Amino acid sequence: MVVRDNKEHGFTLIELAIVIIISGLLFIPLFRIYDNFLKVKQLSDTRLNINLSSEQVSLFNTLNGRYPCPADPTLAVGDPGYGREFVADCDPAGIIAAGLSVAGDCTNTAGPGTGVCLVAGSRDTDADADIVNDLVFIGSVPILDLMDVSGLLTGVRSSLDAWNSKLTYATSQYLTQSSSYKFFRGVISAQDEFGNDTAGIQDDAHYVIISHGKDRKGAYSENGGIVSPCTAGITDSENCDGDSTFVSSIGFYKANGAQYYDDMVFFAKSTASSIW
Repeated sequence: MVVRDNKEHGFTLIELAIVIIISGLLFIPLFRIYDNFLKVKQLSDTRLNINLSSEQVSLFNTLNGRYPCPADPTLAVGDPGYGREFVADCDPAGIIAAGLSVAGDCTNTAGPGTGVCLVAGSRDTDADADIVNDLVFIGSVPILDLMDVSGLLTGVRSSLDAWNSKLTYATSQYLTQSSSYKFFRGVISAQDEFGNDTAGIQDDAHYVIISHGKDRKGAYSENGGIVSPCTAGITDSENCDGDSTFVSSIGFYKANGAQYYDDMVFFAKSTASSIW
């Protein structure tokens, strides 16, 4: 009589452990490849949106003889003012009514330095009778006004970076009115990570557009809240510290320390764009 062994044979725990280890070793390179792909895509998408915003700002300037005022970054999607100049046509009387008269004023009184803010520029261009430095508006990209002018259906998400933060937009106040617009009245400073003038700009940039990077420090979310507070003492804090000096670095510095930098910045002087 033949005796049959009906027992089913499976993997032992040791064999399963070996299979899991080998599988993990095989997948690690794939995870790294995907992670690198994602990082490159995020940088590429952010550059694209910054370029789209800048091109539309320049077109707005060409057609209207002025730059647009920023949008209020504290407004959420669905608010009637979302993506619009915080004051229609940047009307001077409306700007004063909104609470912006002198350097340090901001439209949102719920928190210090929030909303559209007015800060001192880098110099006095003699656009008025005083000897006080001209002023700079800081807010977000007024994407809907730009789309109205350009006719491009880029969508409101083109004013966000790849991490869903609003792109910061700052421009010289006198350049937002056709009556006071002169090409030499840019008063925004562009510096590199070492504090030197960069991009052919010497305290005379017309406007700047900024992504605050993956860490989102100083950035506003799509819903209008500050995602992460601006951290003092590091290089990229210069892009969210509420003054008219902004930094564009050649590379990214991810080490924890004073050189930390993950922002992406675009400066414009006259109608020509800078390197960044």
